[in-house]
Amino acid sequence: MDFWEGALLGPIWVQTDYQDRKHRGFYFAVGICCLASLLAYLFVPSLTPILSFSPYVYLGVSAALLVLLPFAASRYRSFPLIARIFILLAYILQYLAAWAFVVKLFSIKTNIDPMEIFMDFGHLANNIMGAASSFFAFLGGLSATLVGMIVGALLLGLAGLLALIVATYLPLLYLFLIKKLQRLVDALILHSFFKEHSASS
Repeated sequence: MDFWEGALLGPIWVQTDYQDRKHRGFYFAVGICCLASLLAYLFVPSLTPILSFSPYVYLGVSAALLVLLPFAASRYRSFPLIARIFILLAYILQYLAAWAFVVKLFSIKTNIDPMEIFMDFGHLANNIMGAASSFFAFLGGLSATLVGMIVGALLLGLAGLLALIVATYLPLLYLFLIKKLQRLVDALILHSFFKEHSASS
């Protein structure tokens, strides 16, 4: 459990080798899961019934755990295994609630229509393919059409890849900020309530 302890509790409460290793694959997987949950909620809301509450419910849960969990983390090593697992699950719940708040708020503020997204994507694809064909019109006839289609498809693929990268890493940036906020709260609570623990660290 060293990985989860290092990732969720942090170096203030537990000492692991988490900080000394790279975890790019894990973070990329987290970003993909966040993106998938957002798309599922926007396009097939029935698949995400847990997101049926007000966004401020999720904000309240995340904020409450943000403040309360450090008190449990301060005694983490003294708890039995089952209690430690529940503490780790509570940290995961905190991040899930924070992400659910953003998803709900985003959907409310933007009021996205999935059908409009598909139509806009179709228009964009047509414009790119048309622009590519026009650019290679000097080749004349069938050659211009074929080269234009190939280049247009490559441009669409590149644009899609770029959009996927941005959409994957934006949630990670948000969760990283939540993590930094948690570490700040950890430090404040440590020095305010657990001075002996601070002195021994």
